[in-house]
Parts: sequence; C-alpha cells; structure tokens
Amino acid sequence: MNKKSVVVLLLNLFLAISTFGFNNLSGINEGAPKIYLECHWCSMDFVRENITFVNFVRDLTDADIHIYMSRLHTGSGGREYSLIFIGQNQFNGIKDTLKYYTNRTDTDKSIRMKMLKKLKLGLFRFFYKTDYANNFEIKFKANPKKNIFSAPVEDPWNFWVFRASLRTSISGEKSRNSKYFRGSFSASRVTEDWKIALGFSNNYNESDYNYHSVNVKDIKRRQGAYAYLIKSLSPHWSAGFMASTNSSTYSNIDLSSSLGAGVEYDFYPYSIATSRRALLQYRISPKYNNYSHTTIYGKDKEYLLEQAFAFIVEYIEDWGTISGRVLFSNYFHDFSKNSTSISAEFDFKLFKGLSLSLEGDFEAVHDQIELPAEEASTEDILLQRRELETQYNYYGRIGFTYTFGSIYNNIVNPRFEM
Repeated sequence: MNKKSVVVLLLNLFLAISTFGFNNLSGINEGAPKIYLECHWCSMDFVRENITFVNFVRDLTDADIHIYMSRLHTGSGGREYSLIFIGQNQFNGIKDTLKYYTNRTDTDKSIRMKMLKKLKLGLFRFFYKTDYANNFEIKFKANPKKNIFSAPVEDPWNFWVFRASLRTSISGEKSRNSKYFRGSFSASRVTEDWKIALGFSNNYNESDYNYHSVNVKDIKRRQGAYAYLIKSLSPHWSAGFMASTNSSTYSNIDLSSSLGAGVEYDFYPYSIATSRRALLQYRISPKYNNYSHTTIYGKDKEYLLEQAFAFIVEYIEDWGTISGRVLFSNYFHDFSKNSTSISAEFDFKLFKGLSLSLEGDFEAVHDQIELPAEEASTEDILLQRRELETQYNYYGRIGFTYTFGSIYNNIVNPRFEM
C-alpha cells in the first residue's frame, strides 16, 4: 500500500468516525446560558459534572456570563476566594461578586463543595428574571441544631493561628546523593485592624558527589526569623514595623539583623484587592551585618541604614490580567549601592480564540556588599555554593495560544488520563 492510499484510508476513517460518533450533541443544553469560567486552579471536570444546567464554552467572546475567580491568603492560613460574575449579551450590565472562605485544615473535597455552592448561587441571579428560571426549584435546608440568627461564636484563640512544620527528603544515585531538612514555626493574628506575625525557619542541604577518584561534599545552611506588626489606618492607608534576622552560608552572612518601619497606600480600597490593586510602599530599616568572611570592601561587620520603595499594580478585567511591580532599594552611606527590579506579567485575550501571555523581569544589582574578598573556587561556582558578583539578571517568556472548533465545553471523559 503506497503513501497516497494510506492518507486516503485515514481520511475516510476520520470522516466515518466523525459522522458516526461525534454528531451526538446530548451534552449541550438547548437554550441554556453559555458560561466562561476563568480559574487556573479549578478542576473544570468537577465543575462540569456538577453544574449541568448551563453550557460551558471555551472562549470569552461566546459567553453570556463571564466568571473570574481570584484568591487571597487569610490570617488563619486559609484563603479568601472571590467569584466575579460579569454579564454579557442578554445579561449585559449585571455584575456581582461573591466570596467564600476556606481553612488550612479543609480537604480538597470540602473546598470544591464551597466553590460549587457559590457558583450556583451566583448564577441564579442571572436566571431568575428569565424563562429559564422555570427549570429550577428552590429548597431550604434547615439545621435544627443551629440557629442561623444566633450570636457569633466566641473564638477561644482570639484569632491567633500557630503552625509548625518539619520536612526532609533524600535522593541519590551511584555517584551522587543529597539530604534536605527544613523546620519552621510561625504564629499570626489577623483582624480588620491589625496584622501580627512572627516565625522562624531552618534549612539544611547536604550533597555528596563521588565520581571516579573525586569526592566533594557540599553543605548549605540558612536560618531566619521575622516579625511584623501592621496597623490598618483607613481603607487606603496602613503602617507597620518589621524585624528580621538571618544567616546564610551562600550569602556570606553569619548574622544579619534589621528593624524597620514602613507605610503603604493603595489607590483602590483594600476591600477590592482581589480584582485590582495599585500600591505604593516605603520602608526604612537600620541593619547590622556580621559576615562569615571579610568582604570585598574589607568589612567583617558593619551597621547600615537601608530604604526601599515599591510600586505594585494588578488589574483583572474582561480582556485579561495585567500585573507588575517596581522595587528600588539603597543604602544611605553610599547611594551607588542600590538595587532596582522591574517585573511584569500580561495575559491578553486579543480576539476570539487567540490569547497572548507575556512575562518578564529585570534586576540591576549594585548592592552586593556582602561578597567575600577571597576568590571563588571552581567547586564554589559549579555547585553554586556561594553568591557570585553580578550587575544584572533577567528572565522573559512569551506565548501565544489559538483555539478553534466547537465553542462548547460541557463533556467530561476521564478515560486513559495519566
């Protein structure tokens, strides 16, 4: 059989399968609103299996309702999830935001169920004034052991949350093995008025290399502790104190301690931080450094005064998401000892089916005052055992995605998934 015959055979087989098996549109709900759910961490199979009264579409321009999900960390270690519902076509002008909260101890299943309940509640607002609402029946599930109008439950921990963590790993092969250990402890208390946190961590990483007659042992250690106290001053302003101490074999730091203060202004109210932010931050920090080895500036230890500025933006719109930050810091004793970093991430929906994603960052580094004077060995360089002198670092990524074909995305078929 020649190549032409094989191509014709495959084409006929494809057409036969398309005609026989793929013309079944039973998964499409006739007359149902079309939904575009934008959630990068959601299980879309779970959503499609449990919300069967709509048509999910794969492109925003085909949707009657655009749902965007975002999340923020809460003081208890859980998350605050926001579901932003935006109406299009016959629902144009209708917009709503629903929130739900999860705890650090919640299972994946319970988190999914909370999301599912809020999705259904949010969607019903778009349906109840349409003929499609006749397909729904409303039920109220009462709990005889709980009075929904009762007073708030008292918190015996007074919003304090404590976490302790131990983690270790080993890996290896004939010529290499490594051991890793990390331990940490933290405590935090977050309310509308105050944000308090403190913590400690210890990291140990050991690697052994044995190749022919060469034996090399590489050990990296890093310890650190922090504490901060933040006060909410208004819907736009906050201020606080921060303290930290750390040591690092990689960065030639035997001990580095700082105590600083800072202010922050958000051009938008903090209450809408899940959809848009535009922050200005300023911090000033006295610092003490004790070095493991004499630095390139002849210092074994020194007292410093550092300041840092930051501008952070994040916008979530129908056409996509844009976020970025600009950070600048310098030492007062020598303004030439500074660092500037710029990073940005864009996700644009250019037109139907085509999206563009851009990501990049650049950092100009002129504040490596901790570099040791002694020259790095070949082992230090290859094993990345110590920080090396540099003036900049950068990263960039660009990607296009184009999707075409059926607009519907309702069917769930998990067969042969690996």
